Amino acid sequence: MTGRLFCCALLLALCRVTVSLPEVSAQNEEKCEQLCVKNQGRGSNLETSCDESCRLEQCNKGCAGRNRSLESSCKQFCMDEGPSSQQGERWYCVIGCNIAVSRYVQQLREELQLGAPTLVPDSLTADSVTIRWLAPPLPHVMLLVQYKYSDLPGEWIFYQPDVKLNASQVTITGLKPYTKYQFRVLWAVAASQEPLPGAPSHPISTLARGRPASAPEALTVAAPDAHHVSLRWLPPSFPGGPLVSYLLVVRAGGQRTAAEIDPHLTSHVLGGLQPNTNYTVTVSAINKDGAGPPAESWVRTPALAAEVSTQERPMLIIGSGDLILRLKMNVTSAPRTVYRADKGVNITGTAMDVSSAQLFLATSAGRVLRLPLDGSASRPVDVTPVGLAGQPALLALDWLAGALYGLVAAPGGDWTVQRWLLDDPKASDTGLRFAARPAHMAVDPQNGYFYYSVSEPSPDAGLFRCSFDNMTSAERVASGADLNFATFVIDHTNFSVLVPGREKNTVFALSMISWSRADIRSGAVRPQYDGMLALAEHARTLCWSRGQHIYLETYRADRRAHYANQFMFSQTRLPVISLHVQHPASQPRPAPASPPRELQVVFHSGRALARWQPPALSGLAGPAAWSHWTYQLRLTDAAGRSRDVENITGTEVTVEKLAPDTQYTLQVRALSVSGLGPWSAPFRGRTLEHHLDASGPFLLWSTEVGLLRSDVIGDRPTVLVSRASFNASDKSGIHVSDLTWCDDIMYLATNDSRVYSHDLRTGELRQLGDAVQATALAVDWIGRRLYWSSPKQQLIYGAPLPDDDVTSKRDVTAGTPLPFFTAARHLRVDALRGVLYWATGHTVEASYLNGERRRHLYKTGIFSGKQVRKYS
Repeated sequence: MTGRLFCCALLLALCRVTVSLPEVSAQNEEKCEQLCVKNQGRGSNLETSCDESCRLEQCNKGCAGRNRSLESSCKQFCMDEGPSSQQGERWYCVIGCNIAVSRYVQQLREELQLGAPTLVPDSLTADSVTIRWLAPPLPHVMLLVQYKYSDLPGEWIFYQPDVKLNASQVTITGLKPYTKYQFRVLWAVAASQEPLPGAPSHPISTLARGRPASAPEALTVAAPDAHHVSLRWLPPSFPGGPLVSYLLVVRAGGQRTAAEIDPHLTSHVLGGLQPNTNYTVTVSAINKDGAGPPAESWVRTPALAAEVSTQERPMLIIGSGDLILRLKMNVTSAPRTVYRADKGVNITGTAMDVSSAQLFLATSAGRVLRLPLDGSASRPVDVTPVGLAGQPALLALDWLAGALYGLVAAPGGDWTVQRWLLDDPKASDTGLRFAARPAHMAVDPQNGYFYYSVSEPSPDAGLFRCSFDNMTSAERVASGADLNFATFVIDHTNFSVLVPGREKNTVFALSMISWSRADIRSGAVRPQYDGMLALAEHARTLCWSRGQHIYLETYRADRRAHYANQFMFSQTRLPVISLHVQHPASQPRPAPASPPRELQVVFHSGRALARWQPPALSGLAGPAAWSHWTYQLRLTDAAGRSRDVENITGTEVTVEKLAPDTQYTLQVRALSVSGLGPWSAPFRGRTLEHHLDASGPFLLWSTEVGLLRSDVIGDRPTVLVSRASFNASDKSGIHVSDLTWCDDIMYLATNDSRVYSHDLRTGELRQLGDAVQATALAVDWIGRRLYWSSPKQQLIYGAPLPDDDVTSKRDVTAGTPLPFFTAARHLRVDALRGVLYWATGHTVEASYLNGERRRHLYKTGIFSGKQVRKYS
């Protein structure tokens, strides 16, 4: 499961704590009374005999009853204080009480430091923990405990509502073995207010027990070629204990291929498969108690690709001293000199771009040159990048991104690796530095890795790898005195790196999958592999140099043996420093092996906006692996007529000229010069009914900039109201939290509870008075009334809309409260039926627009762990 976590939510029960009450400052009482004066006009049009002085008296009575209301509610307190008083009088008492309670809880929220619970020693088991905490001096408090998974996505959830617990300690049961949790205590001071959350505990892990309870997550499978399957996954959420391995199984009919790999790995490639075959793939996590449930997927290997054209014969490019030679990969071929450096200048490094038939040279004169290999120019071009910080030595090419990496001798004596684009030669520092010169370097752009080697006698001898996006963090993937790290070559076809032996006269293949080694030339006849300085490979045939001598092997199938043959020419008087095979197979361009993900489409009447995520990376790919695919989008209408949108270079596209009120099915696939990937899952939708004009419909959305307007697919956004337009002392954090409209007037509530009207015709923005404090808005467009909710006062107000004549706008501050108390967070009006709907955190309710016939449509416990977020 990715991003999905099923959590069992339970509430921890409530325990009354008898402690001393903090002194209430006279300033807070005075503020409550001031607010009573400010609110005494609210509801003056209700049918009640409570005049102005009565309203103020009742409101002040509610202010004074704050402490007693914490035991029950403001409504209960006011009824107890005036059992024979009229409803209007009690109503003003409740207003004052709500003001006092809201201010009291807000003061506690700002000033009280609630500490984190801690683990009780020796209480930890595989499915339970006991935590304890210090109780603050609060009366009538209800304690709640929440937990969440420390290493997994998810919200805080409550624990056991029906268990009475000690005021400072509780044992939490029903937990998952070997899982990290965090806990916190909430202090419910008043039933009408959100609880005060304490600080979360440090992560606490339960003990190990049993097999993994869940399968590995986010399994993605792809077939990069006809014989391999690539897998990538995430560890299981509930492993039950430390993992010892993963079991990977690929099945087709009676064929079964399996591998057990180390638990720190989350990707793999399985080989030896058949072309054009459906395979079922499973991955299971294993701990000391056994295997957990498997994650399962399926994949089809592609048909066997045609062999690379034999019409394009491989050519060997040799760099030696001041010479560049070119010849056929045939031991009887005679070389042709394609470049000779100026007198006194030697070639220190080379890199080849097969697709453009160009060779890049680093020279002892401190320059980088570009040499065409097709004979189109007699002299190379100086392409030394701007800002190259030192003497260039080795070169390596990322042929997919068109970028060169250069090993540069810095003036201070260190060596650095710098990078620059071929079409914009400006060198930048990768951050990779060495105290001593590496022996060789190469690039694997398909998987996003840079390789380099350090040779003996350095104590750091070995083969190293780092990701393109984090060049400063290199890992040593191979080492050992039996390997010669003076040179190496990447075998892209077989997912391995070829390294010559040091103690044995052979060549080893280091698997990129597990970095295990295999002797691939143990049966060579009179081997000549020791002392290698340069190495190249093509179609499982090796070519290498030992000093100024170059060898090319041949293979005899009847004897299953390799033979080393020396080229017999005399041009290489100095040691050969580089070998390249000029052939497309040397620099493969990947084809997408999996479909694009998460295709989503938004429809207008005549166009649609489609977005998707790139195909999942292969099992060996790093985070910076090449994924700049081109995409093809296919639209198919209900009649089966298809239309393709080609050459999409990003992951979104707007499709024009669609028919209104028409159903379409869309799919997308990635492609490259090497082939087409599979189609994505289909997305089905329908265009809007008719062609729309500029007046609508449109979307309104709140951003850091302000309130924006766009069409229904998000195109052509414009700023309707900038953040700077709002009347706030701190405009940096202000944003629109709710909005509604009637005709051409927008009504906006901001996160500081102010309410504004905005005229879409004139652009005028005005605040509807300081007395209108709201978090939710709704409009009755038939009765032409604005409704707003003030959760702090626990009231919903209604007032006539301002007149349509902008020169005589009516003030809406004298709103009429509905005759009940509720902390509404969201409001909606059904004007045709005359019904007002609202949602608190735990209910969805409704009444007529005048407040009569109030009823619950949905209700959940306050501490059930569930909350109403939105409704429509």
